[in-house]
Amino acid sequence: MDAGKQYLNLVTEFYPETLSRVMNYYRVQKKKDSVPHLLVKIYMFQLLRSLMYLHGSHQVAHRDIKPHNLLIDPDTQRLCLCDMGSAKRITQKERSVAYISTRYYRAPELLLSSDHYGVEVDIWAAGCVMAEMLRAGRVLFEGKSNAD
Repeated sequence: MDAGKQYLNLVTEFYPETLSRVMNYYRVQKKKDSVPHLLVKIYMFQLLRSLMYLHGSHQVAHRDIKPHNLLIDPDTQRLCLCDMGSAKRITQKERSVAYISTRYYRAPELLLSSDHYGVEVDIWAAGCVMAEMLRAGRVLFEGKSNAD
């Protein structure tokens, strides 16, 4: 461990699945076009509530919302937002790196290399995740580069 550095480790309940694996299950095992609409509503409600907590109370942007970072308990359908490694408190005066977030879920202002953005980048990513659930696991904005 580096001297002088502080690390924060969060220990949470065990969640055996990710949203990515749930989408894959419905696409491959159940041979359905998408995640059932009721589950989409349940998952999106929980994701948006978690973002409301981060954004509203603390002005913290997660900056890496994607199906792999959404843990699921299949017994209760409880969703947990994980991987806070890219999270940052957003202030209006401070610059932030634009090359953040997974490309498929990156908001337009990030694609255009803006270094001043808000917590809204998470809402864009949440919408992309919802679309992916409804599109049988197919990414909404797939591209090999920012220009794509």
